[in-house]
Amino acid sequence: MAAATGAADGDQRWLVDCLTATLDTSRDVRAFAEESLRQASLLPGYGAALTKFIKHHWQEDEENFVPPVVSSSEKVVIRQLLLTSLDDSHGKIRTAISMAVAAIGQHDWPEDWPELLPLLLKLIGDQSNGNG
Repeated sequence: MAAATGAADGDQRWLVDCLTATLDTSRDVRAFAEESLRQASLLPGYGAALTKFIKHHWQEDEENFVPPVVSSSEKVVIRQLLLTSLDDSHGKIRTAISMAVAAIGQHDWPEDWPELLPLLLKLIGDQSNGNG
């Protein structure tokens, strides 16, 4: 059981590291991280794993919380990345991102994520106008 927990912790650390790397100033680092996430997102269960990570580590006062908590700075990075990725051309990636956005939105909107609703409305408008 400890080995399984260690592997899960490693996967979660990898996920946070990849998400953080997508905002790196180096184009090569960003491209590698984005491609790593894109490949991972095509694996069965990726969206569920991402959502599970959020449900277990996002909010300390949640019943299902498992340490460690995602830091405030990591939350900012993750929310920013998810919002900028919502219009990805791959359906599986959009689905995984949508699940994660919904899970985070339950905790952070509107106080900690005020830009969520305006961006969602903009994306919906863009889709309705045929631009997305």
